[in-house]
Amino acid sequence: MNDSIPAIGQLIEPAPVRFSFDAPGWYVVGGIVLVLILTGAFLAWRRYRKNRYRREALRWLQQEEQRLVAAMEYAQLVYTADMLVKRIAMQRYGRETSSLRGKEWLDYINRTWHSTFTDDDAKLLDALYASADKIEASRANSFIDKTKHWIKTHKYEL
Repeated sequence: MNDSIPAIGQLIEPAPVRFSFDAPGWYVVGGIVLVLILTGAFLAWRRYRKNRYRREALRWLQQEEQRLVAAMEYAQLVYTADMLVKRIAMQRYGRETSSLRGKEWLDYINRTWHSTFTDDDAKLLDALYASADKIEASRANSFIDKTKHWIKTHKYEL
């Protein structure tokens, strides 16, 4: 048999098609990818702007913490942190939060994030407002750590 004539039942394959980005489908894919990149960049920029108050609050709290720990004024440190949380809560959730105190206040704050201040923290705040007793550094540091975590992770709105 002649090799140039295909046998019956043999497939005749066309020549391979060269790959090229000139096909119109690639323009569509490129446009979609560009839109996705621009949308992602815009959303990241908007989130960054929206969280500006968090960065400023954490920076301010860090400065106050350094100053008050150096002076060993732990009661003032806890008070300062509590007032910062109140200011942020008033801005985010409304002025009705300003009248809350102690356990009622911390219960309200606990609803705005996925971690919790404890009853021990409520007792710490009650002791802070009831008298000018000394507060241990470990309790103050624990409260400050929870405050920083709350500032970083609380919900924007209830």
